[in-house]
Amino acid sequence: NWIKVGNGLTSIKDIFFVNEQIGFIAADTSIYKSTNGGESWEKILNCNGLSSIFFINDNTGWAVGENGLIMKLTDQGTWEKITSGTTLPLNNVFFAERNTGWIAGGYNNTNDLNPVLLKTVNGGESWLKIENVNWLIHGLYFRNNLEGWAVGEDKNKKGIIIGTNDGGNNWSVQIDSLDSPLIATCFQDGYGWAVGSNGLVLK
Repeated sequence: NWIKVGNGLTSIKDIFFVNEQIGFIAADTSIYKSTNGGESWEKILNCNGLSSIFFINDNTGWAVGENGLIMKLTDQGTWEKITSGTTLPLNNVFFAERNTGWIAGGYNNTNDLNPVLLKTVNGGESWLKIENVNWLIHGLYFRNNLEGWAVGEDKNKKGIIIGTNDGGNNWSVQIDSLDSPLIATCFQDGYGWAVGSNGLVLK
């Protein structure tokens, strides 16, 4: 059963809860925080073009978006803008633990695939570009600092799942040529799911 909560929120792009009560929402122009399980939300940052958020706890998190935007919430409770080294749109951010994280982004226009994959090992203070990524990644999940999966699309807009065992430096194709791009993935208790356009769901 589902009930409606969070009146007044619009254009929601992403949601992340660190526990049952504390959660965050990224909307087009703002980040909101709830401390009561989503019953009510308080705006904590004005920021345009957001697409994805990830939090280690309620005091440490990251938000990414258009034009290479990276924002970091510090332990002091303030947000700071981090240089990403790219102007490409950033679609998804994921951290395996406090220091090691990844950001995927880019675009896939007709005959023009331009992906980007970034990695940090110092808590998001600086980011390095991983080379030779030939897919547009929409969703990331890492079990630890080395083992992870990503979903997205190839240059022909066919859905793909790729995997890595070395922290994202090298990737191998797990499944490809799916009818639709994959948008998001999640793993829990040894099972994994991927979802995409046109109602595509894989387990």
